[in-house]
Parts: sequence; C-alpha cells; structure tokens
Amino acid sequence: MAFPIDPMKTKYWPEIFGESGSVTTSASGEEIGEYSNYGDYIVQLVNLATTHETATGGVPTSAIRVNTDAGDNMINSMLSARGHIDNAIHVKVTGKDSLSIYGYYPSGGAAELMRYRYSLRITKPTVYEKLLYGIKLTDDEKVLDDKFEISKKIAAGTLSGQSEHTYTKIYEIAKSITASSGANPTVGQIVHPLDGQKAVLLGISTEEHTTANEVFISVTRDGEQVMKLDSYGFKAQSDYQTNTAADDYQEQLNYEMPLYVVATDKLRVWIENSGSAITSFKVRFRYGIAPLTILERVKWGLPLTDDEKMLADTYDLEDSAKAGVF
Repeated sequence: MAFPIDPMKTKYWPEIFGESGSVTTSASGEEIGEYSNYGDYIVQLVNLATTHETATGGVPTSAIRVNTDAGDNMINSMLSARGHIDNAIHVKVTGKDSLSIYGYYPSGGAAELMRYRYSLRITKPTVYEKLLYGIKLTDDEKVLDDKFEISKKIAAGTLSGQSEHTYTKIYEIAKSITASSGANPTVGQIVHPLDGQKAVLLGISTEEHTTANEVFISVTRDGEQVMKLDSYGFKAQSDYQTNTAADDYQEQLNYEMPLYVVATDKLRVWIENSGSAITSFKVRFRYGIAPLTILERVKWGLPLTDDEKMLADTYDLEDSAKAGVF
C-alpha cells in the first residue's frame, strides 16, 4: 500500500478519493487498506476493481474481503468470479467507525499477486445520512429531524438527501509524459478556479508502469497532497490477452477511476517518479468547473460576505446543510 487514503484530509465533503496498488495474497489476509479513527467522518467503499484470475485444476484462486464495524465479510469475492480490472464494480459498503480490505487465498489455494483499484467516499454524515445508516443522532440533530420531518419523509419516500452536481464546464486533459527518475512533472496545467468557483477532479486514468511502487500519479489540491496512485495497479491487459504491437490494446486506458476531489484554490495532477526514466507515459484526467455556492460555503466553514450571510440566514442554510435537505 504505497500511499493510503487519509480520510482526515477531506475538506469539502463528501469527497471521493482513490487508491491503487498491489499485494501478494496470504492465507490470513494481506492488508490492502485499513481505515479507522476518522473522527466525525464516515467512509464508504463505492468502487472496486481487481485483477481477474482463472482457477486451474480445481485449485481455488485468491479473493478480496471487506470488513467493517458492522461485521466481517461484507464483501468476500473470488477473483475468478469478478470482472477484469478495466471493469470496476460499483458498490456501497459503509464503515461508520472502521473499514478494512484484504487480499487472501482460501484453503487449498496459493499466494498470488493481486492488483487493485478502489474509490472511497468520505463525508461528515448529515442527519438524513445518519438516519439512513442507523447512526445515533445527537439531541441537536433530533431537533433538526423534527424541524425538517426527515424521518417521516424517508419513510414516505419523498426525500432523497442528494443534491445534483451541475458543472458549467468539464475538461479532459490527456498527455504523454517523458520524465527522468526523481522528476515530478505536472500533467497538463495546474487548474486555478476563479473566485466564486470550484474545480472538481472527476476521474483519472493512467498507463501501467511495469514495476510496483515506482511511478505514481499524485493529486495535490489547495497545497496539500491528498492522493498517490501506484500506476502498477493499472494493469495493461487481461490474463487471456497479449498486448502486442499488432493489437496495441491497453485496457487500463479504457478505465477511469471515479473521483470527486474539490479544490477552491488550485488543483494539480502530477507524476512522482522514483524509478527509472519513463518515456511517452500516458495519463488522463477529467475535471469540472462549477459555482461555489453559499450552501457549500456554510457547510465547509468558508468565509461569507455580508450579503452571503444575509442569504444564508434567509434560507436557513446552516440547518439545511446539517440536516442534509436541499
């Protein structure tokens, strides 16, 4: 695990961070990711991709296991029955207090190299989300539940608690990078949202580097590094397919890791190369530009102008943000 996601780096929740890498599976379970002690946040596994393995001679292959505070084996999937790594599966497994991911092989199996990619959604749950996930409300939150009739509306099916993300622009940056060992080139340009806007990193795709823990795709937002993806986890081909000059099929570039990383000042996607020099190394990402709303400023504790404070009071945005009703 080259650079584990740190839920406490979440600033503009809910955010979705990604992780990629490789482990050699073990009988007891080799740790891929383990998350706990994240304060007021909860984490949710929302996207999961692994290499595909085919059982031979009746020997079971490795599996991936996800445990949470709700219990073990919330996911317990044989790799041979999962899709290939360019086809990530959408899931939703919530860790209120802890979440852990392991690669293991069952009795009769053998250790194998497993590459993986996954996305974690991290948020400070609203009253709506707490009711949905069975998290105990504080006395103040119970008042908000009564005020907005959240429990009743959930039971009636009239409240979704979700706001639609609307972007004024969505851009794709796709580059072929050449860099020496120890170089940290930026992919494209650093994104600087204008005043009153936010930039949102929506997805990343990268070519496979052939050695683990050497070439990383890193993300820095507002001056803080929040992600570091091992490009070795973006496997170039399925087990059944050769990648020759004739077909030149690189399925890792078909896959875009879904993300939601917000920047209000600057967003940088860059290559961290601690291995040998790379030539024509391909990286792609997408980002959206959207207004930075008063509701978001209130939710994230950002400063407000006097006019914005007046609107926040008029529309009761502070309680609305805590309640999760928009």
